[in-house]
Amino acid sequence: MFNGIIYNSGSVKKISVGKNSAEIVLKTNLPFSKSELGSSLCCDGTCLTITKIHKNLISFYLSKETLSKTNFKFIKIGNNINIEKSLSYGNKIS
Repeated sequence: MFNGIIYNSGSVKKISVGKNSAEIVLKTNLPFSKSELGSSLCCDGTCLTITKIHKNLISFYLSKETLSKTNFKFIKIGNNINIEKSLSYGNKIS
């Protein structure tokens, strides 16, 4: 669950496009730990699953369906993306 308040962003550093999918890599100052691999992150209003974490770079797999239903089909290197981690128990909802 996300609260919809955006406090962080990332910039697109890499895009790898396949036949029916894509992978994007974002650079962010938001800290991530290896335990968050596989967790959900709200990226410009779309819930994406973190597939790789390397220092301040996080990667996501975008399926054909995600690409067809979101603005990620228009994404370019250097674009800024609003990102939001999911809520944790006890987090303030404002």
